Amino acid sequence: MDVSKILPNLFVGSFPMSVEDIDRLRSKGITAVLNAQTDDDMVRWCVNWRRLELHYLETGVEIRASAHSG
Repeated sequence: MDVSKILPNLFVGSFPMSVEDIDRLRSKGITAVLNAQTDDDMVRWCVNWRRLELHYLETGVEIRASAHSG
């Protein structure tokens, strides 16, 4: 996963695909993620969205997702 700081409190990068990716975001001080991936993207990359969603909740990282919030 690639992440770049573009403003003091704003990062941009590829989408987290594992709980380890989420933990790396937290280690950088990131507290919220906007995920614009589609359900098709998740299938194509074999991402277990439910597992990631649970880890976001467990770690206190706020998540906004266009296609996966329901």
